[in-house]
Amino acid sequence: MTAGGTRGSVLVVDDEPVITDVVSRYLERAGYSTQVAADGLEALRLAGAAPPDLVVLDLMLPGLDGFEVMRELHNSRPTRVIMLTAKGESTDRIAGLQKGADDYVVKPFSPAELVARVDAVLRRGDPEPEREPAIAFDDLEIDPAARTVAVRREPVQLTVREFDLLLFLVRHPGQAFSRDQLMDAVWDYAFYTDTSTVTVHMRRLRAKVEADPSNPRWLQTVWGVAHDAYLLATLLAFACALAVYSSWLLSRGIRADIRIVRDALRAVGEGEPPRGPIETGGRDEVAELARAAESMRGRLAEHEAGRAASERARRDLIAAISHDLRTPLTSLQLLAQGIDDGVLDSGVGEHGYAEEISLHVGSLAAMVDDLFELTRLEAGEIQWSMQRVHLDELVGETVESMRAQAAAKGIAVSASIPNGLAPAEANPEKLQRVLFNLIQNAIRHTPADGSVTVAAEPAGPAIEIEVADTGSGISAHDRARVFEPFFRGDASRGSGGAGLGLSICRAIIEVHGGRIWLDESTTGTRVRFTLPRAGVGIERADRRRPARPLL
Repeated sequence: MTAGGTRGSVLVVDDEPVITDVVSRYLERAGYSTQVAADGLEALRLAGAAPPDLVVLDLMLPGLDGFEVMRELHNSRPTRVIMLTAKGESTDRIAGLQKGADDYVVKPFSPAELVARVDAVLRRGDPEPEREPAIAFDDLEIDPAARTVAVRREPVQLTVREFDLLLFLVRHPGQAFSRDQLMDAVWDYAFYTDTSTVTVHMRRLRAKVEADPSNPRWLQTVWGVAHDAYLLATLLAFACALAVYSSWLLSRGIRADIRIVRDALRAVGEGEPPRGPIETGGRDEVAELARAAESMRGRLAEHEAGRAASERARRDLIAAISHDLRTPLTSLQLLAQGIDDGVLDSGVGEHGYAEEISLHVGSLAAMVDDLFELTRLEAGEIQWSMQRVHLDELVGETVESMRAQAAAKGIAVSASIPNGLAPAEANPEKLQRVLFNLIQNAIRHTPADGSVTVAAEPAGPAIEIEVADTGSGISAHDRARVFEPFFRGDASRGSGGAGLGLSICRAIIEVHGGRIWLDESTTGTRVRFTLPRAGVGIERADRRRPARPLL
């Protein structure tokens, strides 16, 4: 934006225009020259053409995310980075700092404080990194700078990941971490999804640094953090059963079979992945116990996989909600403080900024309303009246109301409903909400001179409705996730929506007893959904039981 700043140059990277505008104005008032970028590729282009002294970098960017941009910046030259993000958990901050950020600012934030942090980071200059002192725990010594480990003064050879895991744990003595937290802090969570790798590395570490790995002194498992109570209770039950059998069977000389079952159960208790079936040499009661243990291990593996998947989905959803709430809140805070400090452009005037503030307030209100509606839909709190709906009338009315918006972009919108099509059984207001959402999405992602068409046809006991456009389409990578809450592909990042529209459509259609999906298309996008034909009596979703919880 500006050149010739006396205190240095700063590149501000964020996909929210209000944030880049207000932050750059505060930095310019403090004597810095600034450039702004709305995505990662533009940031790398600007940094390559005129390397900045510091980059204020948003984490969640369209295309390349903040971590990828920071890695590319560091690969080309040493660059000071302040990470600017709506992800505020301690594990996120740790990951950001460990991956090379010099500071980490969580939205919403004070622009004056951000300028002070820029000052502080740039005052550090580029000194030689201070050597971190060695860390000692009795007979265990770790040298972070040399990346060496010794036990009782004898060197221990560790892999890179084993050393990183050990160093993270010794830097946080007395703290218990789940496998998911260790994945976040030590591994790149985006590229590893099987948390059993943590268990394997921990077992190898114990074998290398502990005098008795089965009774570790330093690297201990805390039950209830790394494993859940269900696993512990099940293992205790099997341990008791094994003890009873052992007292009876030891006299029969089959201790080897018991050891096989015992070792397999111990491995399960430590969270290790299965290394083959549990097999014994006989066909007696121990063999039956082995088969029961094998069955239990399979059920536990399924339970653990489902728990890990649910936890990842929950965390992703909470992160998305946090991000989408923090972003407009940050814009509101920056606008309010900028007006109060007299930093904003006087040419825009108070009325212009009041409209900007109103826009963000409206965005927050719409998001809260959508969240509330989606939660009620998923919880089955539905009090709708179902009616005979003539689709030619409802679709025609909806398409007509969208013509002005489509015409402003040079897009033709039309309906194609055959004469004599049987009426659907639906709630007309909710059905129109679905059509509005789908047609709006289609218009948003269709270029000028394109078209959007709404069609319907009978499909056995149902009616199938389609909203098709000639836009850019949806990538194969995104197709499976478009109906998830808060999911937005890159093409929609600039839309201003919260990523809830298609999730609400899905929930509404499922309550009607229909389904919604993306159909194959060589051009643009085709969204299809079904509704029951009036009088047919298709079973609708149980409104008293949530089929897909939001959290």
